[in-house]
Amino acid sequence: MKYSIIVPVYNCIEFLPVCVDSIQRQSESDWELLLIDDGSTDGSGALCDRLAAQDNRIRVFHKTNGGASSARNLGLEHAEGEHVLFFDGDDTVESDLLTQGSAALGETSPQMVIFGMAFDSYKAAGQLEKTELFSVSRAGLVTREEILAAFSDFFADNALSSACNKAFSGAVLRKTGLRFSEEMTLYEDLDFVLRYLPYCDQIACLDRALYHYRILADKPHINRRVLQLDSLERNLELLVGSMLALRSPAVSQRAADLCAQLFDMHLMAASHPRKDLPQVIRSIRESAAIQALSQIEISPSPSSSPSWSMISSGAAAELYASLRKRKLVSKGKAIVKPVLKKLGLYH
Repeated sequence: MKYSIIVPVYNCIEFLPVCVDSIQRQSESDWELLLIDDGSTDGSGALCDRLAAQDNRIRVFHKTNGGASSARNLGLEHAEGEHVLFFDGDDTVESDLLTQGSAALGETSPQMVIFGMAFDSYKAAGQLEKTELFSVSRAGLVTREEILAAFSDFFADNALSSACNKAFSGAVLRKTGLRFSEEMTLYEDLDFVLRYLPYCDQIACLDRALYHYRILADKPHINRRVLQLDSLERNLELLVGSMLALRSPAVSQRAADLCAQLFDMHLMAASHPRKDLPQVIRSIRESAAIQALSQIEISPSPSSSPSWSMISSGAAAELYASLRKRKLVSKGKAIVKPVLKKLGLYH
């Protein structure tokens, strides 16, 4: 078996047939599809069974709900392919994705293949509104050291943050027992990729967007996952630990800047009362991620976050005023934007 495709399925009955159809249309036919029903309540589990009954390349596993990471990990326990891919149940792929992957793997047998992604935004009525393409700017074969040295570039290209635009070595995954962190709810894909990266000598990068990520009008935004400060701090502790383990100055600096950006997102989303901000600032400054970075004398760059200079100096009153002003501006834009769209002045 050349490819194992693992798809967590949770309440995506509307889009799963399209996802599976895009896999069945692959020009490369040597694959197995593992549908992991993660405790769906909308009939998706029964749909998985029907799809498997129609195609013997599809295997189905049912489990209680535990999140995408636990579903992927169950799939890894059963995957038999030489190469492993992870797709989401509401997304689609180009028909030659596996063929393109085979071409890249056939040249020098790299331990990972990265391909571009298309972010397809849909309106509430299901109409495609826009597509944003992310392709790896450094196409071709690269080494692990090259990725680490230019980490910010690869991060900006979305070449590392997702597990869905990659093919991983089944042999490496079986030998190492590497799994997704089921404790994480934010950047768990990036964490997995970073922990896989040390086992890569060469990585093949394809500059074409072969994976289509579906963004729905009501799909949860990342802001909703940064509301709880304790959860965010724990996520960053695990993620920063994986980033620092790579022992790369570029990765360490990106870790610091990412912390500042996510803490800023928390402050914008959570709306802490003014009296609570001093304690919130102390909690952020004393978080395990920030402490780990300070031990190696790495701190967020001044431009990484509008809030960080005030957090680092403990200026709670100044921070409160800044957040209030930014939220008012953001609210105003949210009101004006639909009006401009109707007038054809916003694109």
